[in-house]
Amino acid sequence: MPTLDELWFHATEDDWKRALEQYWSHVKPQNLAVERRLNNLPEGFLNSMGPEQFYQFLYDEYFPWKYTDGRILVQQRKRLARYVIDDHALASLENILAQLVQLDVHDIKHALSVVMQIHGIGASAGSGLLSLLYPTHFGTVDRFVVENLKSVPNAPWARKVGSINPNNIRILDASLVIEAFRDMTATLNTRFKTTFWTPRKIDMVLWGVRP
Repeated sequence: MPTLDELWFHATEDDWKRALEQYWSHVKPQNLAVERRLNNLPEGFLNSMGPEQFYQFLYDEYFPWKYTDGRILVQQRKRLARYVIDDHALASLENILAQLVQLDVHDIKHALSVVMQIHGIGASAGSGLLSLLYPTHFGTVDRFVVENLKSVPNAPWARKVGSINPNNIRILDASLVIEAFRDMTATLNTRFKTTFWTPRKIDMVLWGVRP
C-alpha cells in the first residue's frame, strides 16, 4: 500500500481509488453493516426526522459507528441518554436538529459548533457526523487522519495541520483539517478531471492508508 506521500506526489487516480477501497479492510466485521449504511445516507436524510428519531439514530447507529471501543461507547451513550432522562431535554435536541437541517455547510467552524451541542459529541465525533450527513463538504477528523496528514511535511496542507495534537482534537483543529480536505478534494478533481472526490472520500483514504 503506498504512503500518503507517494499518493499525493506520484499516484494515479487508480492508485487513489485503490487506497479508498483500503478503508474497508480496517472496518471490524461486526461494524460492516452500519458502516455501509451510514456511508450511503440519502441526501436530506434528516429532513423528515423528529427529535425522537434523531436520538435513536444517534444511539443505535451513529455512536456505534464512531465509538468502536466498547467502553467509550458506553460512556458516550450515557451522556446522550440525558435527552430521554429529562422530559424537557428533547426540545434542545429538536433545536439542534433544526439547525442541522438548515446548516450553512460553507461555515465549517459554525457547523462544528452546532453538532457539538449534542451530548457525547466533541470535535472529532462532530466532524464524523457532518461527514456522513454532508459528505461533499465535510470529512471525519480523527487521530489516524491527522497523523497521516502530518506525515507529509512538504505537502500543501502542512502549515494548517502541523501543530495539531492527534490525541486532543479541538474545534479549531477540526476546522483546519476540514479546510485541508476541501483543498485536497479540489486539487484531485482538477488533477484527474473529475468530480468524484469529496472530503468524505479523502478522509476514508487517510484513515485507510496505514499499516
